[in-house]
Amino acid sequence: MKTKADRAAYMRRWMAGRRRAGLCVMCGVKLPVAKNANCRRCRDLITLRAMRRLTNMSLQEIAAVIDGRYGQCEICHRPAAEAGRHGVLDFDHCHKTGAFRGWLCNACNQLLGRFGDDPARFMALADYLIRKTPSPATARDDSVVPQEK
Repeated sequence: MKTKADRAAYMRRWMAGRRRAGLCVMCGVKLPVAKNANCRRCRDLITLRAMRRLTNMSLQEIAAVIDGRYGQCEICHRPAAEAGRHGVLDFDHCHKTGAFRGWLCNACNQLLGRFGDDPARFMALADYLIRKTPSPATARDDSVVPQEK
């Protein structure tokens, strides 16, 4: 009888073979870009399953917002193609209530997580940047070399 570890190792090898062949890991469709492990349809299905598990949204609500993951980040406004992992945005949700908040690029989503979704920490960060960033008038000009006397 195969153990759980044996089954996991087999699945890793099987998925790696599909990736090398340029196929979607889930459905086996030939991918136009080899860097993605799944086709767009399967990525949407994975996101839908995760959103159902992590949030309290209905299928109709998820279907209404899922196309937003190909738009732009709601914080930095960069398009998904250049800001998201694999050309899609991450869904942001409240970990306490499970409520969906919006689509974010990976960098903005990780920043929220690292700050513990605490608005006071973000305000302190903004205050710090405002205080510590020199204005153009007081900034040191490195291009001017002092004359020796």
